[in-house]
Amino acid sequence: MTVMDLVGQRPLVIFSKSNCCICYAIKKLHVLWLRCKLSPVIHELDELPNGQYLERELVALGRQPSVPAVFIGGTLRHKGPLKPKREVKHASSK
Repeated sequence: MTVMDLVGQRPLVIFSKSNCCICYAIKKLHVLWLRCKLSPVIHELDELPNGQYLERELVALGRQPSVPAVFIGGTLRHKGPLKPKREVKHASSK
């Protein structure tokens, strides 16, 4: 599966690495996600057999570094600060 295949399956998708401290902080926003009635799908690239392939795809999409990559409503959110409350509300309406 490609990054966009995985992103198309759920409103909130996070690509991460298990040893990344910034990824850890993003994943800990789960309280916010749950309050908005969203359950993120988290793909740990360093634990997936095709993780290197997915990581190269994320770089090609403009992620540098590749993680954390947060897709909300199918859109990659990586420029500037993440504004979870507004964007999560938008994703939950899809």
